[in-house]
Amino acid sequence: MSLEGYYSSPINAAIEDLVQRLGVVVVASAGNHNADACTVSPASANSAIAVGAINVDGSRWYRSNWGPCMDLFAPGVNVVSAVPWTDSSEAPKTGTSMAAPFVTGVAALYLENHQGASPADAAQRLLRSSMMGAVTDDTSGMATFTPTPRSSGWGPIDISSTPNRLLQSVLTIPARLLPSVITVAATSGAPGPSASAAAGRDITVSLLLQPSGQVNVTASVPNAWTGQPLATIFPSALTFTAENYNREQRLLLQPNAAAAQGAYYVQLAMRSSDPRFDFAVQVVKVDDAREQVGETAAVPRVIRSLPFNDSGATISFRHDYNTSAGNPKDTAPDVVYAYTPAFAMTVTASTCGSTYDTVLLLGQAPLRLAETLANDDDPACGSASRIDTDLQPGRTYYVVVSGFNGAAGDFALSVRCTSCDGAGGGSGGGGGLPAASRR
Repeated sequence: MSLEGYYSSPINAAIEDLVQRLGVVVVASAGNHNADACTVSPASANSAIAVGAINVDGSRWYRSNWGPCMDLFAPGVNVVSAVPWTDSSEAPKTGTSMAAPFVTGVAALYLENHQGASPADAAQRLLRSSMMGAVTDDTSGMATFTPTPRSSGWGPIDISSTPNRLLQSVLTIPARLLPSVITVAATSGAPGPSASAAAGRDITVSLLLQPSGQVNVTASVPNAWTGQPLATIFPSALTFTAENYNREQRLLLQPNAAAAQGAYYVQLAMRSSDPRFDFAVQVVKVDDAREQVGETAAVPRVIRSLPFNDSGATISFRHDYNTSAGNPKDTAPDVVYAYTPAFAMTVTASTCGSTYDTVLLLGQAPLRLAETLANDDDPACGSASRIDTDLQPGRTYYVVVSGFNGAAGDFALSVRCTSCDGAGGGSGGGGGLPAASRR
């Protein structure tokens, strides 16, 4: 992203979505106003790799932005670049817009050869491989150009908080992980308590550099929405020494048969007295093609008891259920919950606290629009939604979190009993739920 603008929370939030939810590596120009990069977007986004520019002599280009939001420097002065005069025109250009593509190219080469790498892994490889302390600057810290509204202008500036890292085209990679991508194929059995366990997968690990001290490698996986791990790994740790560093050791990954949540990363964290390995992290991507829990009423997120609270993001889900009849913009992704009360009760379901314009549905399978309760706006909570209704014992009800006119984002869901004929708030059945048809 060779661009710079005033600080923008929406732009930075979009960058976080690209990186954290969609797995995109984002490289951004630090900006060309000799100012703190934390005051501009997209460079100030936490997950963006912000790049400053250096001259041919290794000094910071005098207009390159600086500060703690910077990540590293790359060449940016008199770089042969495409210009819009003809389809093949070239000309020397200067700025952080020229420096960012250098970093992008190195990142792309790393991703090409390590297709299971996450954005965080790629960013770490760039930063840990960079040359430290190589970039020089004016010792007096003085600006040398005409002031602009976004620049520091004339006068002293403190760039001591700027990371002094220079991009290297050859990255230091401490370990070899095979395979770099593990695929869990879709099966006829949906994830759930009755699903058969998926077959285990081997991951082989060896070090590419001989360590000067012992290297301890610890494996971990993220949790599903229930708090259970998406997979188990055995053993959970490996140990390498100077003698056995290049011998393959194996990990066994066992996907959780009851939980599927799309793609995720197995993280291998290293600790060692050798600084080349200490705090280094490498990952293996697990591409789980099974229907993720909450995608449809066939594989819902089961509410076990009330009161119930959950949060998440709809952006990784599909659009399965309509919220209005004949609306061409009704394309929002949705997340499905199921609850089976043990006794008659009145409940309130609410998305208050969500960050986007939600629509809430509540009904029984097959969730036909004419037979399903729906609410778009709760006057007491802005663009959130709320449904108050009676539930009968022994019946399974589905609560669907969707969005207005295709909206998606971070949601919060609460379901509570406001009038209970029994005690304890009820318990969810969860087993043998009927499949829902698309409306």
